[in-house]
Amino acid sequence: MDSEAATHSAGTASSSRPSADPLLPVLPILDPTVPLDRQQCVLKATKEARAFHRPKGFQASAGPKDLQTACDEAKRRCRLVTTTRPSMKLYLGQLVIPFGKYAGQSFMWLVANDVGYLKYLLDRHIAESQDPGRTGGTRENDWVKDCLLRYVEFFPSVSCHLEKNVDRAIYGQGRFKSFTFQEMWQWYSLHKCLNADPQAGSAQERKMAEEAFSSVRQWLGMKEEDISSKSLKRFRRFILDKEKQKAPTAAVPSSSLSGPVPSETVVPPSASASASVAPPTATSLSPWQDDTLLSEALATFEATFEGQADTAMAPPPDPPQQPQTDPVPPSQVSFEGWHKQWESGPQGLPSADVKWLKEDADRGLFKNLTIARRKILKDDRMWFHPPEIPGVVVGGGVPSADAFFRSRVFFWRPVGVWGYSLRCPRSGCPGEKAAFLYPCGYGNTVRHICDMTGWYSMLTELLACNACRKAAKGSQEHSIGRFLAWDAAILKQLTPAHQAVFPAILTPRRGVDKHVKTLVV
Repeated sequence: MDSEAATHSAGTASSSRPSADPLLPVLPILDPTVPLDRQQCVLKATKEARAFHRPKGFQASAGPKDLQTACDEAKRRCRLVTTTRPSMKLYLGQLVIPFGKYAGQSFMWLVANDVGYLKYLLDRHIAESQDPGRTGGTRENDWVKDCLLRYVEFFPSVSCHLEKNVDRAIYGQGRFKSFTFQEMWQWYSLHKCLNADPQAGSAQERKMAEEAFSSVRQWLGMKEEDISSKSLKRFRRFILDKEKQKAPTAAVPSSSLSGPVPSETVVPPSASASASVAPPTATSLSPWQDDTLLSEALATFEATFEGQADTAMAPPPDPPQQPQTDPVPPSQVSFEGWHKQWESGPQGLPSADVKWLKEDADRGLFKNLTIARRKILKDDRMWFHPPEIPGVVVGGGVPSADAFFRSRVFFWRPVGVWGYSLRCPRSGCPGEKAAFLYPCGYGNTVRHICDMTGWYSMLTELLACNACRKAAKGSQEHSIGRFLAWDAAILKQLTPAHQAVFPAILTPRRGVDKHVKTLVV
């Protein structure tokens, strides 16, 4: 077993680079930057698998009919490559699939080339073997599938995709990209426990639980058909199943909706499996509904632990173990389109807004990529609202002064967000019927807009005309055509409905919100 464990370790390390052992597969890792024990394979088939096909009328040769004969042949193939005695992990990889679209290929080849098909095959096999209504006894190829399942378990980055291991699947989003589904559920549940007792947990634990809660709730607030990622659909179903299992069954007494929160309600995440917590559903977005659900959760905790706790104070909850990651310093991160001029002087963005615009994954300008050193602009919105002012609670940290001076930001991008077709506004454009404009960056000017209750900032994209650019190269009579998207000549090309989205009337240096104009008229 020692050699088997050593081989397993070598296989895990090889997941992010070509395997040094020819009897181990080269795994298609989705994100090699995460820790080795938190990596997962790509479900999509490789080019080799997509190009694989059998000639019409091909019939796979009849392989061994029993496990012992198949294993003996697999060990013999291993000895052609190595002189040492092959471990179970090595010789199982040499077994051949006698059925399906990859008939005749080895287990090792299948693990390296099509994890998605492997998942489908094994999930179906497990479901069929556990079906109490199944008739006919053992089927012909069940022993092959059992061996394939045993082989897959040697590779955690592959086996985490199986439905029976759904709790080990990797979330893969934002700062929680190396967290498992189970760890996300624990942090999500811990958020309720920490809210129940303001003195429980450190400020860092509270922040972590709150961010995990927000990250999870965004998927619960969406319909499954609106989520494009199969992995996130699977995560959403996992959380909903957990919610269903922990849904409170007892009626909530009216006396439990008021009064101090008992210390018995504060439990570590490991105990949350035995407690019934009902976090907000996708539709419970109002604070009153959230408070009601919190009261129900607290009442359920009381009922669960009634008679088991004494009057002593319960210890603060132990947070789930956070995987060790190497954060990239903000100075080494590349932000798409960010201008240094936006941060400088009174004509730039307010200093209180710079940090959350660059670093807040939910409310800021940028979305995270699998490449930790690069962030790109979000293309699904133009309004960006700052984080809410944190409430001061017992045991919580004192918020910074910047939290009270943040303001909204409007990023005007008719081409980048809507994909709107705009033409060059120049009357002498050399292009036929005025060429279409394309985005070529972002303006370095920040406009401060006076609103009814304060100020907000406005940014815009920069548009260019390719025909004018080509003409400027060949003649000094023409100049490169570049236009800020908030120019009047650009705005008047939009439909009235799209023009109504633009919120302000611009002045030479600043601007006034359209709502202010209604007070003047």
